[in-house]
Amino acid sequence: SIENRCRFGLEVVSAIADEIGSDRTAIRISPIIDHLGAIDSDPITLGLHLVEKLNRLKLAYLHLTEPRFTSEGVTETPDDCSIFRNAYRGVVMTSGGYTEESGEEAIRTGYTHLVAYGRLFISNPDLPVRFALEAKLNKYDRSTFYTHDQVKGYVDYPSLSVKEITEHDLGRSKKRAVEKKRPPVLSIAKEMVRQNSCGRSSDTSNWETPRTPIC
Repeated sequence: SIENRCRFGLEVVSAIADEIGSDRTAIRISPIIDHLGAIDSDPITLGLHLVEKLNRLKLAYLHLTEPRFTSEGVTETPDDCSIFRNAYRGVVMTSGGYTEESGEEAIRTGYTHLVAYGRLFISNPDLPVRFALEAKLNKYDRSTFYTHDQVKGYVDYPSLSVKEITEHDLGRSKKRAVEKKRPPVLSIAKEMVRQNSCGRSSDTSNWETPRTPIC
């Protein structure tokens, strides 16, 4: 039954929420993904039942993974998660091949509260700074996504140096920060220096940016 199929997930989430608090607990679901064996005969009914039960837990957020819309125009399914978004009475995070522009549009239109980035963040550990600077993004190497190597393709992508950040077109980025109510990039760079200064040498050429998640 649908109830039994949702039971395990709900019991796990409930147990975690009881232990650490529902405001520190979240769950990620992929209700309409149609690949890798994740095919359901009635995904809408199943997903809505789960969402309704999750409403009672008052979680920090519900993360909905959507079909991927990539820059290559690949669409895994024409559906989206709007029906689940509308049914959930709390904070919603969505992910699924968002660019900076499509992510901002999703938030601006009220489609979602938070946007999660996966592949772009793997290849750009300083993704928030690159977005703010309108800097070029590193291209990710898909062939390294599911390997056992703990370094290659995960922690070996380059970050912008503090020098590159401060020498960028700050005039343009400051204007953009004001328009979009973002902090000026120079402030971001200074914060990077502050966070990276603890326990490091005075040579900033090898400093890495903090790997702070972006939503």
